[in-house]
Amino acid sequence: MINQELQVNLNKQPLYRGMLIYRKEYGYSLLTLIVDLYTPTEQSSVTSNLGAIDLVEECNCLPSCLPLAAVDIYHFAVTEGTEITVTVTDRAEEHQARYTIHANGIEEHPSSLRLHVIHVCASKRTAFIQR
Repeated sequence: MINQELQVNLNKQPLYRGMLIYRKEYGYSLLTLIVDLYTPTEQSSVTSNLGAIDLVEECNCLPSCLPLAAVDIYHFAVTEGTEITVTVTDRAEEHQARYTIHANGIEEHPSSLRLHVIHVCASKRTAFIQR
């Protein structure tokens, strides 16, 4: 019985599948997303949305070694108000993470997938992980 309750609670927790690195420097905001793929059948996609414009971001897929099958890397500029959707799909499931860029940082929306969010300020030589 305890094992069943533990399994149910684990299934409700969002999956951490990589990291989102947010750099703001000299008036520019840059995002680097690193998405972990565990099986060869998994695929990721990242869409950025500003107003009525949806952009599918370009991916660099790097093969990896166990326990990962591959790592997808996205790197692009963003502005305040940009909404980011990260999707990881497999044959049976689809998980999404959603973020919104604000002047103060990144707002994370409740989702079934999460990325570790890291803020980097090169001019102050600081970095911190958002929780």
